[in-house]
Amino acid sequence: MSDNPSSTGSPPIPSSSLDPNLLSPPTSTPIPQSVFYSQPTPNRPVTPPQNASIPTSTPISNKTSGNHSYASETHDRDSANYCLAQETSGYFLGAMPPQKFLKKFLAADEGTPRCPGSEGAFESVLSASKEVDMYAPFITAVTLFMDKLVLVDTHANGDALRDNLAPDISVYATNNVPDTNAKTDFSRMELFVELKFAETSDPFRDPTEPRAKDFRFENDSEVSQSNRGQLCSYTAAHAGSQFRVHTFTLSICGRFARFIHWDHSGMTVTQSFDYIEEPHILAFFFLALHTSQSEPIQHVEHRLRKDNPAHREFRIIMVPDHDDPKVETPFIISFPLKYTARSPFRQATRPMLAFNMETREIIFLKGYWRVDVDGMEKEGEIYALLESKNIPNIAPFGKGNDVGSHTTIMNTLRNEEWACWSREMVLLRQYRMSLDVVARHLVLFKSSKEFVSAIADAMEAHQHAYFDAYVLHHDISAGNILITCEGKGLLIDWDLSIKLINPKTGKKVSSARRPDWTGTWQFMSAALLRNNKKCNELEDDQESCLHVLTWTALRFTQHTCSEGDSSMFLRVFDEEYEDQEGVKGGDLKRGFLATREIPRCEVHPHESEGNPKEGGGNV
Repeated sequence: MSDNPSSTGSPPIPSSSLDPNLLSPPTSTPIPQSVFYSQPTPNRPVTPPQNASIPTSTPISNKTSGNHSYASETHDRDSANYCLAQETSGYFLGAMPPQKFLKKFLAADEGTPRCPGSEGAFESVLSASKEVDMYAPFITAVTLFMDKLVLVDTHANGDALRDNLAPDISVYATNNVPDTNAKTDFSRMELFVELKFAETSDPFRDPTEPRAKDFRFENDSEVSQSNRGQLCSYTAAHAGSQFRVHTFTLSICGRFARFIHWDHSGMTVTQSFDYIEEPHILAFFFLALHTSQSEPIQHVEHRLRKDNPAHREFRIIMVPDHDDPKVETPFIISFPLKYTARSPFRQATRPMLAFNMETREIIFLKGYWRVDVDGMEKEGEIYALLESKNIPNIAPFGKGNDVGSHTTIMNTLRNEEWACWSREMVLLRQYRMSLDVVARHLVLFKSSKEFVSAIADAMEAHQHAYFDAYVLHHDISAGNILITCEGKGLLIDWDLSIKLINPKTGKKVSSARRPDWTGTWQFMSAALLRNNKKCNELEDDQESCLHVLTWTALRFTQHTCSEGDSSMFLRVFDEEYEDQEGVKGGDLKRGFLATREIPRCEVHPHESEGNPKEGGGNV
C-alpha cells in the first residue's frame, strides 16, 4: 500500500454495507500518530504506565461483549465459542428462502438466474476426505466464474490483532488483499466462508413446515453450538474492524450451504440448500455481491505506521450535530479500528481519540448502536439536561446524534411466513458523539490519592445528577470514570441513564430494569445480580462505586494480598451461576459486604452439597 497522500485509497467495499459517512482527509499536517494507539496494560502494575491500554465498557449483562475487558479469568477458544452461542440464542432468524435473501439484501430479481461456468463447479469439493481438503477446491470453483474477488485459505494464519481468529476462507477485494499470503485481516475482509466437513455440524436446522412459530431454528447439539459461537466471534471481529452497517457470511456443512446477513440486532439465515446440485445459487451470491460494489466513496491517506502494526491509515468520520443531524463535522481517526466487542450483537461501543478538523483539537469520540424505545433518551439529550443543571464533573458534550438512516432491520422480519421463533428484537440506531476532552482512564492514575479522588469526583457528579437533574446513571464502572490532566475525575457514558422525572408531566418515571442492558457485570450490585426482576436504584449505583474502588485497587495497586488470595478476591466480580430464573451472581459480593470476608467455597441452592465450587475456608 502506498503512503502517497494522492493515492486512490481504500478498495471498493459493497455499497450496501459501507458506512457512507467516510470521506477523504485533507493533505494538511498529519496528526501525531502516537496519540492514537497504546500498549497493553500489565495485569497488575505497581505504577500504571501512561501508555497503558484502556479497557472499554459495553454495558449489557454478563455477556462476552461486556465481560471481556474486566474479567480476571480467561477461557479457551472452544469454551468461549460455546458461551457465545449460549448467550446469543434467539438472535438468529430463519429459515429465509435463498431467493428471497438474494432479493432482499443483494437486489436480485425474482428467481436465481443461471451463472455461466457454475454447472458442476463444486463437485470436486465432495472428493475431500476431511475439512481442510475442502478449502482449495472450493476456492478454485469460485474462481471459475468470479475474478473480481480473491478467496484466500486463512485457516492456519489468524489475525494477531483480533485474538488470532482465523476463518477458513477470507474473501478480499482484488485491490485490498493483505501483503502476507494466507493472512487473516478482518479490517480488509469483504466476508468470510466457514466450512465444516459433516452435515451434522450445521449450526441451524430447518423446519418441515413454513411458519413453524414455536420451532427452534438453532441446532442444539454441542458441535452445532460451538460452530454457531465461532460464526459469532468471527462476525464480531469483522464488523468491529470496519465501518459496516451490516455484513455477510457463508456457512457450508458438507454439501449444504446457508447465506447469513448480520446487523447488530441479529442474524438472518437462509434455508439450507444443496450447492452441489444448485451451484448457480452460490455463484449468483458472489456475482451479486461483486456487482453491488461501486467506486469507493471514501479516499484516505496512506501513511503507514511502521512502529505499530495496528495503524495503517487515517480516515475521516462524520459526526452529526446535536441540534441538526443533517449538519456533520469531520473528525480524523486512525484505522483499522481497535478491536473491542467480542459479541456481534447489541451496542458495540467503539471509543476512540479523534482530531476535530474544525477546532484543530484532539477529542474523545465514540460510536454505538442505541436502543430506540420509549424511555431511552439519546445521550446528547442527557448531557444537555445535565449541563442545564450545572452538574459538576461531567465531560463537555461536543457533537452527536443518530447517523442518517443507519438502523437495524431484524425486528421487521420476525413476522415473515418463513420466520421461526426468535427472541423479541428492538430497533437499534447508530449513534455517534464527541466529548470536548481527552482524559486518562481510571486505571492510569498517578497516585492512590488521585485514583480515590477521581472516584469521589465521579460520585459527586452522580449525586448531583440524581438530586438536581433527576437522572440515574445506571452503569457505574471502571470504564466510565476518567481522570483529566489536572487530576479531576469525570463521569461519562450516560447512554444507559434514565430520567426519574418526566419533564413534560412532572411525574415520576419508573426505573424498570431493562433485560440485557443493565450495567457492567463486574460492578453491578449484589442485589441486582441476585434478583433478575429488581429495578436499578440509587443504592445500586452507589454500591457499584465501591466495587470499582475495590476492583481497581486489587488489579492496579500494591497491596498485601498474595497472588492466590488476590485471585480469590477477584472471583467476586466474575461470579455467575444459573437457576430456573436465569443467569445470576452476587452471592460472593453479598457475603463480602455483610462480613468483609470472601468465601473460598460457595454452594448455590441449585447445586448439590457434594458439588462445591472450589477450595474451602475464608480469605
